[in-house]
Amino acid sequence: MPAASQVLSDENIRRLGMLIQRVFDALGCGEQHQDIEWVFDGKDFALVQARPVTALPRYTIDGFRNQPDVWSNMNLREVMPLVQSTLNWSLKKPFLNTVFSAPLRTMGYQIPPGLQVARLYQGRAYFNGNILGWLLYDALGIDPRGMGAQEKYDNFGGREVEISEEKPYRGIKGCKRLGRLIKGAFIVQKIRKNTGKCFNDVNCFTGAMLKEDLKSLTKRDLIKKITEIRSATIEFIPVYVFGSAEVTFPFIKTLEKYFPGKGRAMSNALMAGSGDITSAEHGYRLAGMAKVARGDAAARRFFSAEPFPPLLWEKELPDESPFKQSFRNFLADYGHRGIYELDIINPRWREDPSFLLNTIRSTMETADPGKTKASQKEKVDEAWREVNERVPFYRRGSINKMLIQSVKGAERKEMGKSMLVKIFESERILFQEIGRRLAERGNPGGTG
Repeated sequence: MPAASQVLSDENIRRLGMLIQRVFDALGCGEQHQDIEWVFDGKDFALVQARPVTALPRYTIDGFRNQPDVWSNMNLREVMPLVQSTLNWSLKKPFLNTVFSAPLRTMGYQIPPGLQVARLYQGRAYFNGNILGWLLYDALGIDPRGMGAQEKYDNFGGREVEISEEKPYRGIKGCKRLGRLIKGAFIVQKIRKNTGKCFNDVNCFTGAMLKEDLKSLTKRDLIKKITEIRSATIEFIPVYVFGSAEVTFPFIKTLEKYFPGKGRAMSNALMAGSGDITSAEHGYRLAGMAKVARGDAAARRFFSAEPFPPLLWEKELPDESPFKQSFRNFLADYGHRGIYELDIINPRWREDPSFLLNTIRSTMETADPGKTKASQKEKVDEAWREVNERVPFYRRGSINKMLIQSVKGAERKEMGKSMLVKIFESERILFQEIGRRLAERGNPGGTG
């Protein structure tokens, strides 16, 4: 007979939930649901059995039920190529799902509960390419097979989605799609006007985290910090997605009319060296520092040492060294970045600048920032000569306007990613402190 009242206390239900979550992560790798049997003696829970659930419903969209799921690591294998740790995947899976669902929900599109666009396969992260293509169409009427969207869609590894409708904006469903597009356009414009403030808010939040004395915080305060970082991430996602909304595809499409098959190459040539693109700035600054090191006697001695000790740069280089000063400035600006920086297990440049210093060491004798800039200018000038030859004069003004918009879009997109990585660095710093305490607690001589 069913119990007349709740059998387990709220606290014990929470404890049981945490235990089940650990089984899901440990045995199911965060993907395979487990059929679990347990007993409770009034004080502790004990697991009796756990086995994979073999019959799970497929959570999908009604119009997509007869189409296959196609999982691909395109668009992820360059930024998250490694086998995912339990910690990183527990943080990044909800992030990836939110990145693709939150914008559509903001525009009024209801995504079915339980729908997943990201998962692990043999430990590595994958996207459901086809479902992403279908969501794009079902919500906004944008055919993933057409316009510039095909290239973006292919990056997710999706194959061709079957679409039976000939006119996506006809009828009630079509009106809803148009309404979402209009709403999305207003949201994009609003966020773009406020990106400066949003970026500044992230800088203030992450700057405070760097200065925080985490060792002095209580366990409750650390948990509160986790919640704060998660809230900051969720709050920034719309800024990241809408603020960096792609504006290059219309530019490429226009150039394709005059340069068949070369639209993207022409857009890249026209944009070469333009704007304040943070990822490009890394390279310019590294080349500049290599040139500074070439003329800095102390830096030359440091870089010529065998074996080369990159982690001792602070100790080995005198404070009056011009290179040391410029390198400090670089880390102040970009120290939150790193190799495979979306993975929490990887150190940031401010923690381990070995990659940067080895790059500078290998290019110290040849780096020439001026030559790089001159080469880029030649490409831009050559591209404009081709534009002037093939494009009617009355269309050149609009192409220049689209070029300016594309450069600004690239600036927002790259800076948005940089701000997101800053938040992820705060996450890493916090979990490093939690790890330190757990390691100390596991040591019989520890005091934690």
